[in-house]
Amino acid sequence: MHLRVELTSSITSPTVVLGSTPRPGLGRPGLWQRGLRPADDRHRHITVHAGRTQFTAHLDPVTATGGWQLERNHHRVTVERAGELLHDEVVQDSPLHTSIRDAVATLMGPGLVPPPDLNPLRRIAMLAEFLRAQQRSPEGQIRMQPA
Repeated sequence: MHLRVELTSSITSPTVVLGSTPRPGLGRPGLWQRGLRPADDRHRHITVHAGRTQFTAHLDPVTATGGWQLERNHHRVTVERAGELLHDEVVQDSPLHTSIRDAVATLMGPGLVPPPDLNPLRRIAMLAEFLRAQQRSPEGQIRMQPA
């Protein structure tokens, strides 16, 4: 069997509508809506071709034929074989919900809780200090502001 993986990402091209019109009654009702937002200016999808079967994950933002759109943080997974749609599912993936679930699982899990990683805060503090040092007064001198 021939297997091929296709990754597509378009940030600056015009809207490209991918996939078929969502089937009525699939997934949770009310997920697909028209006119949620202006036309999407990007699309991202991952397609795996395995013989005559094609698995596609359409990543946020998702716009389908007919102007149907999903809310942000929703993705569409479809499976087609020989042009027939076999599976069509909407998956919600909120970064906030994922972070909270991971944090709760870590805190409530049987293992030791790792120490907090403060490196991102240190980088932010260094960047803030650098930007404060770059601010100039009207006379052209560098003006330091209190933190």
